[in-house]
Amino acid sequence: MSHFVGLVIVPKNDVSLNPDYPNSGDEVEDDFGTMKSMPQYVSAFKSPLAEEILAPYCEQDEEYCIEYGEKNDQINQLLNLYLNDKDVNDYFNEIRLRYENSIKESTSFDEEEQAKRLDTKYMDEKYKDFEKLRDLMNDKKFKLSYLKHQELLKQEFGYSDKHLIEDNEYLDIFMTNPNAQWDWYVEGGRWREYGEQGIFNDLTEVTETRTVAYWETLGFHKTTDEEREQMSKGNFKDIKIAKDYKRDDEGLFLRDKDNKAIPLSYYTEEELKEELEVMNTPFFAIIDENGWHTNNQMGWFGISDRDSMSSEERKQERENEINEWNDILQEYIDSETEYVGLTYDFHI
Repeated sequence: MSHFVGLVIVPKNDVSLNPDYPNSGDEVEDDFGTMKSMPQYVSAFKSPLAEEILAPYCEQDEEYCIEYGEKNDQINQLLNLYLNDKDVNDYFNEIRLRYENSIKESTSFDEEEQAKRLDTKYMDEKYKDFEKLRDLMNDKKFKLSYLKHQELLKQEFGYSDKHLIEDNEYLDIFMTNPNAQWDWYVEGGRWREYGEQGIFNDLTEVTETRTVAYWETLGFHKTTDEEREQMSKGNFKDIKIAKDYKRDDEGLFLRDKDNKAIPLSYYTEEELKEELEVMNTPFFAIIDENGWHTNNQMGWFGISDRDSMSSEERKQERENEINEWNDILQEYIDSETEYVGLTYDFHI
């Protein structure tokens, strides 16, 4: 999961401030009036148009999702045994044994609860339908074309409420939005101090740039706090930051015995000190009625596509981004309609 900041551009007359929005650091009551909620989870403003603009990028909204099938290896392994007239008992026994061992090895249960879950009556009840499926297969009465039998498979081994049988293979059916960028957001959120209560009334502020040393643009997963402190003081003597990593033929990182990516090269002091132009107010994406504008896809733990780019690619990508975003912003700055930029704290 990751949080990142985006700027949504809408007409000023579409925006209303939350008059009860707390000051930074205050605690406020949630919608139920019973629990306390920190201000990063309270909307600083509202914009109906922004909500419409952002809707197509929601990860869970079925209106924008498509279905896709994913083969269920566990079920298909069982079906392969059954349809080829092979014994299925070892398969069923292994699954029950795996469950029993997980209970014995679990630290979540005390001895009493552990004994209860391993009790014969408890196990017989838990595995009633499981054993029913085993009996059907042992008696050669299981029919893949029967919906009731498909439901048994889904109940015991399925990963989704929907499924599909295709060429004697079982597929779990999932929903996905190919354009997904967020699963929830807060107006302002962690970036509520951008602009005025999360709002840029003057879009020219967003176009402003500044010059920084290249090391300042590196993600925190590539540098330690100690390294950043030393570089901020101009001390580069003992700094060793990986520039690129060894990869296999498929482009995946090669890893050592501790599962750490193996460095291929390191940044020189000159490269780390090199000056680079960046947006004065950093955003991950700019969103308007014409689309979601970014050259990156956000992944886990705040790591984006940019973090896997080479040094040269990162520089070029940032330059392209500044030029593209400035072109977009300039159109709204020059418009007769007054537009504002809204800061959103996105989660994915």
